[in-house]
Amino acid sequence: IVDQQAAVLEPELFGPVVESLLQGAVRSEAGGRARVALLRSLAELVGRAADDCVPRMEPALVELLRAAEAELDSGRAPASTVVGCLRALILRLPAERVVSHAEALLGLFVRSLTAQHAANGSFDEDCLRAVGTLATALGARFQAGMPSFGPLLLAALRSPEEPEACLAALSALSNVAGALGSQLFPSAPAALEALASLLRRHGTASDQLPLEPRLRPRAVHCLGDILLALGANTPNLEAVLALLADEAEAAGAVAGVMPAKAGLEGYENTAGVPLARQPVFLLCKPRLGRGSTAGPGTPPASVAADATRRREILDAVLGAYEALFRACRNSGTTSVPPALLGACLPSALQLGLRLATPEDVPQNTLRLVLKFLGPLAAEMPAELRAHLSSHPDAAACVSKLASFGSVSPNKATRELSAALGQLLSST
Repeated sequence: IVDQQAAVLEPELFGPVVESLLQGAVRSEAGGRARVALLRSLAELVGRAADDCVPRMEPALVELLRAAEAELDSGRAPASTVVGCLRALILRLPAERVVSHAEALLGLFVRSLTAQHAANGSFDEDCLRAVGTLATALGARFQAGMPSFGPLLLAALRSPEEPEACLAALSALSNVAGALGSQLFPSAPAALEALASLLRRHGTASDQLPLEPRLRPRAVHCLGDILLALGANTPNLEAVLALLADEAEAAGAVAGVMPAKAGLEGYENTAGVPLARQPVFLLCKPRLGRGSTAGPGTPPASVAADATRRREILDAVLGAYEALFRACRNSGTTSVPPALLGACLPSALQLGLRLATPEDVPQNTLRLVLKFLGPLAAEMPAELRAHLSSHPDAAACVSKLASFGSVSPNKATRELSAALGQLLSST
């Protein structure tokens, strides 16, 4: 009933319903099914309630926070459902209301993370994500919490053997970078080194396991978030750009095809073309025979999954380049610094155009490439024209992007495509 009525519940009823759920959860056995169900219903109610119910949510935050602190004082870590409710409340409450409870919330999450790590060497992914949500709510004010949370975040980033916790740490780092902006600078060197260590993990050492597949694209995405926060002031920027180039090359961007060693030998598409020489995106949607799960010539599911991961990495690399160029524009400079332009523009252009070339490229990727190329076409048309003149196939790709964006319902996307169209007309 709560789930069905959450979005239409009147503010006068919202408070009593929340209080009933809280009291029922407090009286229920810790860890029992009843408490879990009640707290999940509370989180659902908070997440879906109408905006005019938000002013009545703060008492629930105070009560949950008090109960969680009492549990922690008694030696029990707050349950994931409690942390989930707190996170839902942080998301809904205005920042000025969260600020008054920020110290207590961060203290709870840090104490819980520290206690669990001391007990069994692991990290609570729910607490990590909750701290990321808190950082987003606080913005630059979260800087005060970095001395206590920063070491735990770095330790979680350095624990890829716990993939869920590491993913949560990557998500939290993205949130922190977005919240702090340029104030991330003191913490950036250690964070970048932790990300580089993750991405250098290929499982080649005798004592090293390969990186869990989901972690690599997320780590590259984090690099982009740091670049967006710091722009040309990113520490060791040259090394970061080299790391992005390495990830793009490893994912197949330079050759534009999946390497033969990926396990595609002997598989062909419906036209009889060997899949080992197909563009990466053509491998992401294997064609199945009618009435079967995998027709003749279809690569194994693991190969298709690998192709999807490669696409995610390539998208993340291009997103990182776009974030860097956007940060330079947002800093007030009229253009990207020349040294930076020479260091990464050729690689970024090559990657973007290769990503947009295949016929069945996902629309999300086309939007990403357009978001990257559109501003460059408006601000640096000479550099882009020079690239188009030296790469005969590039003009067709840019024309494709311009056509794609011109019919978008989004005004900003149409404006980006117009910049590409003007570039083509003057080439």
